[in-house]
Amino acid sequence: MISRSLGPEFGASIGLIFALANAVACAMNAVGFSESLLDLLKKQGVTLVDGGIQDTRIVGVITIFFLVCIVVVGMEWEAKA
Repeated sequence: MISRSLGPEFGASIGLIFALANAVACAMNAVGFSESLLDLLKKQGVTLVDGGIQDTRIVGVITIFFLVCIVVVGMEWEAKA
């Protein structure tokens, strides 16, 4: 829509910025989810490795992997439909 109204030069540059912003937002949301989950687990007395930054990284990687699986399955289903 932006490229049609502003032209391909401006539309492409705005689209690249938008895609980068979405990637950063996804990473920040995954870190926020990881920290919130680990705070809940600490209240229950559960730690994964050291109760610190390594736990946040482990939960973050699992979260991002889970999100990638959802995206891959969703795109495959959409292409078949």
